[in-house]
Formats: sequence, C-alpha cells, structure tokens
Amino acid sequence: MASQQLGHILKSSDKDVHRTAGPNGILANLYRKMLVELNVGPGRFSDFLREYVIDPRHGIPQTQKDLTTARGNLMKELSRSGMTFKVFLKGLRFLQVRKLDFCVKCYYYPGTTSIHQTLIDFGSRKEHRTISPNGILADLYRQMLVDLDIGPGRFSELLGDYVTDPRNGISQTPKDFTTARGNLTKELSREGMTFKVFLKGLRFLQVMKAEVSVRCHYYSGRVSIHGTTVEFARPTEPPDHSDKPDREEEGMEEPQPPLPDTMQPFTFAPAGDVA
Repeated sequence: MASQQLGHILKSSDKDVHRTAGPNGILANLYRKMLVELNVGPGRFSDFLREYVIDPRHGIPQTQKDLTTARGNLMKELSRSGMTFKVFLKGLRFLQVRKLDFCVKCYYYPGTTSIHQTLIDFGSRKEHRTISPNGILADLYRQMLVDLDIGPGRFSELLGDYVTDPRNGISQTPKDFTTARGNLTKELSREGMTFKVFLKGLRFLQVMKAEVSVRCHYYSGRVSIHGTTVEFARPTEPPDHSDKPDREEEGMEEPQPPLPDTMQPFTFAPAGDVA
C-alpha cells in the first residue's frame, strides 16, 4: 500500500503537494516541493532508497529482512500527508544533503518582518553525527526570543494576548486562563520542541505569515534552495495595549507565574556561517 501511494506521488507532476494536511503537512508540502524541484522520480528515488539503507551511519542490519523492513518504513514516512521535523530531516539525509540552513522569515501584523535561521550539519559520509531535531527547533525559537528582545514583561503580555484570542479556543474563565498560560509556558520552555509547537510559538509571537525555507548543500557539491509559506488567520483587530482593561477590576485576577529558568535571559551560540 505504501509503495503504491508513494509511486502515485512520485509519478505526479506536482508530487501531490496539495494533498498535505495539518501542521506537519507544512513540512510534507516543503519536502514534496523539493522532490519536484530536484526532479526526483521513481527511478532516482529507488536509487536514493538503496543507498540509504546500506549506509552504515543509519545503523540498519544488512540482512534481507531488515533491509526490506527499513525500505518499507521509510517509504511510509516519506509518503504521509504530514511529516514531523525528525522525519523531514531524515528525508533530507535520504536526498544526500550534507548540511542546510533552516530559515524562517516572519511577517507581523504591524507590517514588520524578521529573519531567523540555524545551520544543521549532518557531517561527512564517514561521520556518525547525532542530530536532535526537536532540540534544533527549541534553540531556534530561543534565538528568536533574543533577536526580538522578548523579556519577561513582553512575554507575559504576549501570553495574555494569546489566551484571550478567540482563535485559540480557550475558555474565558480565570481557571482556564491560568491553566492555558502555564501549559503554553511549559511547551515553549522545554529543551525539545516539535514543529507543531514551534508553529504555535510563532502564533504566540503574533506572526501573520512565515516563509520557511531550506538552503541545502549536498555531498556532490550542489546547492539548492526550497521554501513554502505558512499563513495564520488574522485576528479581528491586532492587540492594542494602550487601553488594556484592568482585569482585577473585572474580578479576574491576572495570573503572573514566574518564567521557568529556561525562559530567562540566556546566551545563544550561533550555528555558524555556511561554508
């Protein structure tokens, strides 16, 4: 079944980019665009698959049964309509990417923009370099907080805007406010962050639209650039803090939990320039 589905995708002129869905569908959309732009059809995909499963860095036992299982599992992962960041990076390894710049350009409601990126290096063919996909996203998000000068005060303000935004479906009671604030703070302060939470974090920062792109460097020496766009629904009115009501006067005490240590000011070590 996975083989048939993947075969249909690879034979399609647009690799079925329109059939991706959900938050993780954004990465599946980007990956399928890469297959189109790199002209990866069934034949070339089969070559990549054979080379991937025999690569000792991937730790696949070289028995017929294990090779068959590994090929089937990988085809399933790369043909789903949604793709986690971990699978996305596996897909880039599959395409023999050596390193890449992962970049996010954000557009905000006031009309301003910001650009944030990190370098992900898989190492040479002889190396077995361990990559933490969710750690990469968490580090990138923290870099964004530094770049955007989000301190405790601004973070708390954004938190208040997020929990009162009707698009986020949070019940408007003091108890639910407190729970939602606490849960979101935990999600955004963990050492690992899924792509779904990363997108939630962009929405938290009041991003209107984000362009997600990758600049890939291959073992062959080739370089390619690919991207996709994420659009968030606009609020009825952008948050206005100039005339913000006093919640205490409304009988709804504004919870102000201290930020966890991982959300306090820190020093971010840049990933480095692309060679």
